[in-house]
Amino acid sequence: SDGHGGTAVSTVTVIVTPVNDAPTVPNYTFSTQEDSPVIGAIVGTDVDGNPLSYQLQVAPTNGVAAVNADGTFSYQPNPNFNGTDQFTVLVSDGQGGTAVSTVTINVIPVNDPPITSNVSFTIAEDSTLINQIVAVDPDGDSLTFSLQAAPGNGVVVVNVDGTFSYQPNLNFNGTDGFTVLVSDGQGGTAVSTVTVIVTPVNDAPTVPNYTFSTQEDSPIIGAIVGTDVDGNPLSYQLQVAPINGVAAVNTDGTFSYQPDLNFNGSDQFTVLVSDGQGGTAVSTVTINVIPVNDPPITADLAFTINEDTPLTNQIPAFDPDGDLLTFTLLNPPPSNGSVVLGANGVFTYTPNLNYNGTDTFSVLVSDGQGGSSLSTVTLTIVPVNDPPIGGDRAVTTTINLPVTSSIPASDPDDITLTYTLQQIPANGSAIVNQDGIFTYIPNNNFVGNDQFTILITDLEGATALSNIFVTVLQTNGSTTTQDLQISTNEDTPVTNQVIATNVNGNPLIYTIENLPINGVVTIDSNTGIFTYTPNTDFYGSDAFVVYITDNLGGNATSSVIVTVAPINDSPIVPNYQLTTNEDTSVTSMVIATDSDSNQLTYSLQNAPVNGTVDVGINGMYTYTPNADFNGIDQFTVVVSDEQGGTAVSTITITVLPVNDPPVGPVVVTLVTNEDTPVSSQITAFDPDGEVLTYTLQDPPTNGVAVVNADGTFTYTPNGNYNGPDTFTVLIISDPSGAFIVTSVFVTVTPVN
Repeated sequence: SDGHGGTAVSTVTVIVTPVNDAPTVPNYTFSTQEDSPVIGAIVGTDVDGNPLSYQLQVAPTNGVAAVNADGTFSYQPNPNFNGTDQFTVLVSDGQGGTAVSTVTINVIPVNDPPITSNVSFTIAEDSTLINQIVAVDPDGDSLTFSLQAAPGNGVVVVNVDGTFSYQPNLNFNGTDGFTVLVSDGQGGTAVSTVTVIVTPVNDAPTVPNYTFSTQEDSPIIGAIVGTDVDGNPLSYQLQVAPINGVAAVNTDGTFSYQPDLNFNGSDQFTVLVSDGQGGTAVSTVTINVIPVNDPPITADLAFTINEDTPLTNQIPAFDPDGDLLTFTLLNPPPSNGSVVLGANGVFTYTPNLNYNGTDTFSVLVSDGQGGSSLSTVTLTIVPVNDPPIGGDRAVTTTINLPVTSSIPASDPDDITLTYTLQQIPANGSAIVNQDGIFTYIPNNNFVGNDQFTILITDLEGATALSNIFVTVLQTNGSTTTQDLQISTNEDTPVTNQVIATNVNGNPLIYTIENLPINGVVTIDSNTGIFTYTPNTDFYGSDAFVVYITDNLGGNATSSVIVTVAPINDSPIVPNYQLTTNEDTSVTSMVIATDSDSNQLTYSLQNAPVNGTVDVGINGMYTYTPNADFNGIDQFTVVVSDEQGGTAVSTITITVLPVNDPPVGPVVVTLVTNEDTPVSSQITAFDPDGEVLTYTLQDPPTNGVAVVNADGTFTYTPNGNYNGPDTFTVLIISDPSGAFIVTSVFVTVTPVN
């Protein structure tokens, strides 16, 4: 404009060139709890719209920060740190523009629980563990300790300071455990698991002392029983021997004690019990030996003699009390011989013919006072080879017909025999088998008598001869028969029939021509029916020949071969009768025999009514009568042969009465007033039912006692006396001289 109204227009064009603007970003403040991470995001802006990237610029002092390119971050404070921490984040726009955001983290404090650990200890069985639980508290709080879960196999005491003592259960070994709770008083807790390994330690065994009683000169058998908590097997041995006897201790704790001859009183020995691991214990065994009448003293005897040879000897015996002795042969007698026993103990034993092996018999030596002893005589009979026994045999056959029969032979020693043709027949041939059967074959058309000889030999080389005589008859051809082979069981008769025919219909007569060696045969002469009975316990082969004739020249023979099969024979056992004194055990043996030589076992079948008995598998038994019983008692023992065969022996025990002392009070106490008599009665009884008598033995000091025969008595104190008084001893005796003593104590109370 020119101020005068004139104007003109000028257009100005301005070109603004772009300049990058830096991004902008605020500072941030976040909060988290101690030990807890925080996640957030830094958000910047850029007016140019450039994409922004983020990175950690300055790390925090008290923690760890991770910043992602998109601005997200995570922050983890250091353990147990609380307070303010900072880090910076650089924000870039990619065009050179940057900005910084300061991130402030307020870490709020929280209570930290205590820190502890699990622990393991190893201790020996039955020992005590003393130790301490170690724990720390990050906040420095004072810690307390307490038992949380108790151990399963022990007892533990936990103190507040963490010290503890653990005691395992007695003899426990293995693994145990418990837990301890650690508290900081601010609600923070931790648990320490304590594992205790208890290693096994050997525990010594335990064993009680024992007291046993036996009668003078009588052995006693007992058992020492120890225990071991570790379950170790225990062994026993004699440690200190008795002074007045002999003790034998087995490794299983059973023992036997034999008092010295005629000793009575108390004796002792000790037994060492070991568990094999070094642990030991000692049991003291006291034996009270009760005096009794001394029985005779004898001994077992053993002899060796030859087969078929008698033996004469004497039972050695003497009586410590000088009593006259008698000798009695006990049942059973010897099984394989006979014995003659004299009044002075001299005996003669004769073995059975051809027997060899072992035989025994027992002799009871008695002193007439109830005392007795047993002497067992064992005889070993040495075998002497006996030659075989051969017999002659006559057989009959008919022309051109062989005949078979058995060789009559046996061996006393039951040795296997062999048979050999020694002299051949003149008019035929003979075949001899090793089973004792022969066959004679006459020459063609020969009729007449023939003979041959068989040599019989045992394994020891001894021999015998058997002559076989053969009669070969002319036959009219009208009578025919056949040989038989039959069988039966041992000890079992068998019946059969020899069948013959006669073409002319003539009646036939049957007879036994050659008898069997090992049995008996009978035959019906009209029918040929026969019964063969083998000898007792025989088994094997036997034979006999039946001769058949029509009395008109027609005849024939039938050889019968019998096979006897063995069967089990039950054992044989006798009954026994024994005698013992009242209250005295008796030991003996049941002896059975078995023809089959089976192993025998023995067991109690019916127990005695008036006592007890222990029967061993070998037949040895001990019978103990009930206390004070006398009379007759019985029990039975069954003998088994392992093949189902049994036998029963009845043992009868005569228990002779022995006088028992009276039974009554040892002390009687009474109270009376001064100057006042008092009466009472001694009540006693005699187990044997004998009448008792009562007498005063020692009179009282401060009064007068009158004792009547029935046990009643009256005590009168001296005038004006008061205090204790005694009269001893009132003797109570039975007619056999046994007695007891009763002391009467009287208290005299004063009267004004």
